[in-house]
Amino acid sequence: MRRLLAVAALCALTGCSKPAPPTAVGPPTPTPAAPSADSFAANTHVVCASVNGAVKEGTARFATDLGAMVGHLAGGNQPEADKSRRSAQGRLTELAAKVRSAGTTAANPVLVTAVGTVASRYDALAADPAFLAGVRTASDVPAANQRVAAATDPLGGVCV
Repeated sequence: MRRLLAVAALCALTGCSKPAPPTAVGPPTPTPAAPSADSFAANTHVVCASVNGAVKEGTARFATDLGAMVGHLAGGNQPEADKSRRSAQGRLTELAAKVRSAGTTAANPVLVTAVGTVASRYDALAADPAFLAGVRTASDVPAANQRVAAATDPLGGVCV
């Protein structure tokens, strides 16, 4: 009898005489996680690698056209030099578009701004008729290449 009273008292204290509350059906709703610093840094790294790849490829193509232009000028072939000049300008415009495209997934607002600035600089070089008109000989090529390379300066503080 004592056992029965003890069980009854224990049930009264723990609530075993009350019906169990209904349990939720289905999986719990996940709570959205805030972006971590690691994912932010990883995104910046991926975008920088993509932008740098686009710059490397695009500047190589530009340099090829620039070299062809100078070669045609040295050989006195003005029509082919003009064709190479237009192609080099087109490469800069294409490079600007590829840089913009590579930066579209950037989460870092500083990187977004830097990518936009770099792309605008390439567009400006492509639109500047004096830029490539000033390249007449092989000795003019390093200065032109330096201007193209300098267009990426805004990435220096973000893409390290």
